[in-house]
This record gives sequence, structure tokens and C-alpha cells, in this order.
Amino acid sequence: MELDSFISHVEINPLTVFVLLFVQIKTTTKKPSKRDSPFWGKRYVKKEHKCHLCHKRYTHTSHLRQHMQIHTGEYSYYCDLCSKGFNAASHYKHHMNRHMGVQYQCELCKKTYLTQYAYKQHFLRHLDPQK
Repeated sequence: MELDSFISHVEINPLTVFVLLFVQIKTTTKKPSKRDSPFWGKRYVKKEHKCHLCHKRYTHTSHLRQHMQIHTGEYSYYCDLCSKGFNAASHYKHHMNRHMGVQYQCELCKKTYLTQYAYKQHFLRHLDPQK
């Protein structure tokens, strides 16, 4: 039975349809070769921006600028509660979530996580227990 006719005859939620289509595409399409990549033969991306203090290298000036905050102690974000500094907005947000007690709880097994990313990674294991 074709997948399209199966979907039209059986009521399935959208996530199941996505998974079925993904599995069908994954099993019927050929995996692209490394040689198909525009980066074939380019071993490394040039890291031209170098920290003059610890000699770490970065591909973008903005990454070096963010790194330099580690050495200078000047941060873009500060916690109003404990004065801890952060050089990335996402790190500040996670820190504030800890102060406020924000947690993400799995609806299936009731485990809790401090970050949404950790919760999503956990939830994906329910979908594919082999991982």
C-alpha cells in the first residue's frame, strides 16, 4: 500500500505523518557524497582573529570580542541578584531561570530539567529509545 493512500484512509496525528515521511525519505534517498559538498577539499576554515593574550583563534571578529570579555572581566550582562557577569544573553537567561526556579518537566516520566535544550534532548529519547 502506498504511503499517500495509507495516510488518506487512516486518521493520524501530524507528528506521526512527519515521522513516516521522514523514514520513507531517509530509506529511499541516496546519502549525498562528501564530494557533493561545496567544502570538499577545504580542510579547515581559516581562523584569522587571534587573542593576543592566550592565542586562541576565531573565525569571526565578534567571537573574539566576546572571548576578550573573559580576560577583561567586562561582561554585557549582569545578574541583578548576585552580580555575576555573562558574555552571552542565553547564559544570562539560564542563570536567571535558576534564580527563579524555572524548570522544564517531561510530561511522560515527570523528570525535570533546568534548560529547554536538556528537556528537548531527553524528550527525543522517548521517541527513539535506542539513542
